[in-house]
Amino acid sequence: MKTGRCFALTVGLFLVACSQGFSSSGSSVQSGGGFPSPTLSPFPSPSPSPTGSPSSSPTTSPSPTASPTPLPPLKVDRFFQDLDDGTVIAVDNWSRMTRAEIGEIVKRADRSTQTQCPSKQPYKKGLFKQGDRIFVSDYYLAWFDLTTNDGVKYATHPQGPFSLDWERSGELAGIWTLDPLKKNFKYFSKGSECSDWARNELIPGSASPNGEQHWWDKFAPAVEHAMLVESTREPKTNLFIGFHYARQSQGSSKWTQLIDGVLDTDGVRYKYSGFLTGPIGKVKLFAVDLADGDDTVVSHVIESQIEYLMKEKEIISIWKYRALHTDVKAKNIFTYTWNSYAQDMDIDAAPQQKPYCDQGADQELDGSQWPSPSLIPEIPLFAKGKKVLAQNWKSLVFPLGAVVPMVWGDPCPGFDPPYMNHDIFTVATPVDGDWMEWGSDSTLSDSKPIFRYTHLDKAGTGTGSEQDPIHLTPNYMTFSNERRDGTMGGGIQFRKDFIVLKQGQWHEVKFSIQTTRF
Repeated sequence: MKTGRCFALTVGLFLVACSQGFSSSGSSVQSGGGFPSPTLSPFPSPSPSPTGSPSSSPTTSPSPTASPTPLPPLKVDRFFQDLDDGTVIAVDNWSRMTRAEIGEIVKRADRSTQTQCPSKQPYKKGLFKQGDRIFVSDYYLAWFDLTTNDGVKYATHPQGPFSLDWERSGELAGIWTLDPLKKNFKYFSKGSECSDWARNELIPGSASPNGEQHWWDKFAPAVEHAMLVESTREPKTNLFIGFHYARQSQGSSKWTQLIDGVLDTDGVRYKYSGFLTGPIGKVKLFAVDLADGDDTVVSHVIESQIEYLMKEKEIISIWKYRALHTDVKAKNIFTYTWNSYAQDMDIDAAPQQKPYCDQGADQELDGSQWPSPSLIPEIPLFAKGKKVLAQNWKSLVFPLGAVVPMVWGDPCPGFDPPYMNHDIFTVATPVDGDWMEWGSDSTLSDSKPIFRYTHLDKAGTGTGSEQDPIHLTPNYMTFSNERRDGTMGGGIQFRKDFIVLKQGQWHEVKFSIQTTRF
């Protein structure tokens, strides 16, 4: 984002309240650290099939030459899959595949976050953890990161900011496109050693062909819901940023799992609730009171609910938020998905020398926090939209339906103007049903991964109740090269100017994501 995005990711990310573990037998769920124990079974009884067939999953595989029946499975089968190191992870199967077929796919998806050779022994355990969730339809595998202490720990300095408290958690962290006929991954990348690397199409672990763990693997989100709030905490900007994917060890964020893989007539639902939280210091200093960064007396709090509705071929994200105790002034309300690293941000400059971007350089920490572009497969450099698109770095407007190229620009730009991200954006205000998609193929052929983001809000509607939330008018939809974050992704922004979020009034942002054209 042009406002706040750089700050958001340079400061790091969130911490977590607790993790959830499964018994080795797979027969129960153990809650930990105050994390509520969800009900795993039974799932709600499905609605009768439109064809009048029995309410049961198909037992036969589709013919290799036939497309799968369009009817979704009629139940969710939760089972517990052993990973390579003995970790047991919950898998929700909403596909026509068997547990054995899915189990192999899950293990290879896990390995793919840490190796380009997921089928080669000795197997390399990836970033999935006990307590996370895996959802599988015939068309994609999704990974919900619900646990703490993920990824690499840059703890060379005890007082440094990148210790156990700074990490991503509590959001969708991965998507792998599947081929329903082959019962396998749809997209494979060719690495230096192997050619069967089906990588995460979101960021965590998506650039780790040789066991590396990078900055985003631990500290930053694959999907982001955030906003800037008017604040006395930061007198230079009068702004303080709050994130949904933050979970505090102190418990101030009240992060809670509300729905855990429940099937209804629309799909399978997962829902999480908490307070938007911002970082105010280097060690264990986080606040849910976004106005002054002091939780001694909590007043200006944004309650946030994220619901993921898993459809057969897409994922719908529903973000509801409200000012809980008093009115709050907010701006730059945005939802983004992050799909790829961009340029290498690791430099050797001393901390006093600018520009610098490397999270290690500015904190005098060792290590490589960003991969070189040669290690990053299928970097998305092309975008297309339902509406006319433009480039912000050259003020060029393209014909409707054109594939618009992205450019790198200089890496690690300085903090001061004229710094800007490189954005491909909608010229007209997005409306319900507008979409943008991006990928690495210059024609956006689906021979390589394509990621589509569709806006689903009807602006100007809603009374503010939880059942009828307010839908704001967006400014633009964009695909961005975040030059200070070394990342590529896109989404939508609301309110470049301030808006007063009235106490108790619910707002909603709704979008869908698809990983290819089915």
